[in-house]
Order: sequence, then C-alpha cells, then structure tokens
Amino acid sequence: WLVSTMTKWTVPQVTSLAQQVESLSEMDERLVNAVSDAVECPPSDELLSSVAAKAGQTSARISHALNRLVSSVPIVGSNIGATEVAQKLEESVHSIRVYGDIPRSTADWQLVHRVLVRNKAIHDLYTSTLSLLVSRSGWPMDEIIQGIGTFHVNFPKSFAELLSKAAKVKQSSTTWSYLHIESDSKQLEIQRRNHTHQLQTLYEKLVEAKVIAQLNESFSPEAQTALIRFAQLAGKSRLNTSQQASKMSQRQQRHRQQYLKSFEECVRYIPCWILTSSQVSDYLPPEIGGFDLVVIDEASQSDITALPCMLRGKQWLVVGDGKQVSPTESFVSESRVESLLVSLPDSPFKESFLPGQSFFDLCSQAFPFSRVVLTEHFRCAPEIIHFSNNQYYRGKLNALRMPTSQERMDPSIADVFVENGEKRGKTNEQECAAIVSMV
Repeated sequence: WLVSTMTKWTVPQVTSLAQQVESLSEMDERLVNAVSDAVECPPSDELLSSVAAKAGQTSARISHALNRLVSSVPIVGSNIGATEVAQKLEESVHSIRVYGDIPRSTADWQLVHRVLVRNKAIHDLYTSTLSLLVSRSGWPMDEIIQGIGTFHVNFPKSFAELLSKAAKVKQSSTTWSYLHIESDSKQLEIQRRNHTHQLQTLYEKLVEAKVIAQLNESFSPEAQTALIRFAQLAGKSRLNTSQQASKMSQRQQRHRQQYLKSFEECVRYIPCWILTSSQVSDYLPPEIGGFDLVVIDEASQSDITALPCMLRGKQWLVVGDGKQVSPTESFVSESRVESLLVSLPDSPFKESFLPGQSFFDLCSQAFPFSRVVLTEHFRCAPEIIHFSNNQYYRGKLNALRMPTSQERMDPSIADVFVENGEKRGKTNEQECAAIVSMV
C-alpha cells in the first residue's frame, strides 16, 4: 500500500508527510499521558486560545478576553448562544488535570497547551490526508494511527520510521533516475555529434561529387585531357619551381618545362585559382588582364613583389590592415636601398616601392578614394581586441566573436605584477620565469 502510493508522489510530497508525522511523534508519551483525557478531542480553537492565555501567551489572552466580552453582551450572547459556549469552555478548562491535579503553574498550562496543539495537528492531518489514503489507497488505519477520536491519539513509531525510509528511498530513486537521464543525455550528445560529423562529411562528399559531375559535363574532351595530363605530371614529380633554371640539371629543366606547359594549358579551363605570389609568377601565363578579378589577401604583409599578380587582373581587390606588421627592411643594406632607388623610374609612389613598404600602403596612396574600412571583427573575443580597438582603431571595431563555453576565458586578459621585474636589453628574465611557472 505504501509503495503503490509513493510511486505516484513526488519527493517533496513524500518528504513533507514523513516530516509532519515524525514531528508529531516526537513528544514523549509520558508527557502526553500526564494530561487528563477528559478534554474534548480534537480540542476546539476556543479551548486552545483559553489554555494559551493561561500559559502566558499575550495574543491568546487578548483573544480570550474578547470572547468573554462578546459573550457578556446580552443581545449578541442571546442570539448566538455565546453564554452557553463560554460556560462549556470554562467547564472544559476546569476539568483539565496534569498528573492527576489541577494545573497551577504556567509550566503546567504550557504542557497542556503543547499536548492540545499536538492532538489537534494529528486530527487535522488525519482528516485532510490520511483518511483519504485509508479510503482510496487502502492504507491500514491500525498501522498508521492509534486512538483516533480520543484524547490519546498518536502515530505509531513504526509508521513514522516507515515514512522516513520511504522518503529516503524516493529521494535515492529520483537521484538514480537523474543520473541515468544525465548519462543517457551524454550518450545522446555523443551520438548527435557523431551523426553531425558524419552528415557534414557526406555533405562535403556530395558537393565534391556534384562539382566533379558538373565539371565533367561542362569540360570538353580537350580540357579533360589537359587536366588529366597535369594531374599525372604533378603526381609523379615534386618540382621546386622557384629554383633558378641555371642550377637545375638538364633533366630537371625538361621536367619543369613539361610541368609549366601542362599547367598553362589548364589555366583557361579553371575559373578560380588560389596561389602564392611566387606561384603566380611561375605557373600563370604573363597575360595582362587575363583574369576578371585578382584578390590579394594580407596585402599589408606583402611588398612590391605582389605587383605581377595584380597585373594579371582587370580589377583588383586589395585586403590588408595598415595597423599590422609590415615587411621589414632590416636585412637589406642601405647601399642596396639607395641603388634600387636610383634605378626606379620617376613616380609619385617611388618611395613605396622600396623594402619595408607594404603593398597595401602603396595601393592606399595610389587609390585613396577606393578605400573601404571594415569595422566587423570576428577573430578575437571582445575582451582581447578591446585594447587594440581603443589604442589603434579609435574604438570603431565591432567585435562579433562570441566564444563558446569551452573557448571562453574569464578574464581574457589579466594584469600580473612580477616583483623585481626588470628589462635588460630585450629580455625580462623575471617575467619569463613567471610565465613558465604559470604555464
């Protein structure tokens, strides 16, 4: 009967009932039996108020005095029978005995009040909850309550212990269920990630197969022949195309010429190429305006050697950042710089052709009205780019990177004071030691 009910209840419901029964069973039976059983059961609110007043409770005294005042008014008292009620209440109070004697001290009345409050709480709990469980769920009355309707009503200790165990079992069962749910959730999350990865792989293969199929349909036999020849040559030999021809053997030069000739035949069949600046000069035919658009990325880290790439395009898109690191002139002697400056033709941008100047700076000077400033920043978290944003970009960058919980570091940047830190030359050994220790 208990198990069938507990399975339908929640943990708070079981725990609440167990705590109520346990608290009402805690009073020593000897104290309960010390109070005479001549008192009405369950005790009325009026009796509780009267006993509480004698036990020294101020609010109960006021309530008791008001009740006596109301019963003394002739019209009201005669209408509602308050006089008879007051007389009956006085008789009930006078009939109370503690250890067989009339209560005389405040402590005696406090004991009476505690017993009456307990008895009323037991009757109320039975009426509101337990009686329904007896009638509807088959709870055995003789095992859950004793003396119902009498002054010595009580819960058996075995019932209180049983409810306490039921609450613990219910809590453990719920916790176990949560652990199973959490474990199942983790397994499902792993399966979801695996399926997502498999689905992504299938999408990539599908896109690749679709592109190949469409290219196969669009390419002429001549184009396919040229592409296959180039793929075969690229697979057989790994050529260093940047190596000077004068340093190659005769066979290497022949292979290199075959490789470049085959690549040149493929160029017109592939609309888009991604190459480095040196690869462009090696592979692509030297045709001015041979491509509709040439995009050079990281132009702020490129120098004038990027110009041959741009000459192959009808339009240019130069992407860079003048605030970032530019090419260095540290390894070029000043005499060579002067020699280069003399050999260059006259141009308003002559100085920008020299080592140490970026191709992005050159284009910014040559096309000042074509610049478009991008303000959306995706690479760094807002906390990391904040310093650079304020120091170099006048706060105009809008950091849109939202790191995941695994990527997030809080704080992203922290100031660490290193005692006795001192920079000597280009090295601060104390800071280096502190970083190593933290890592």
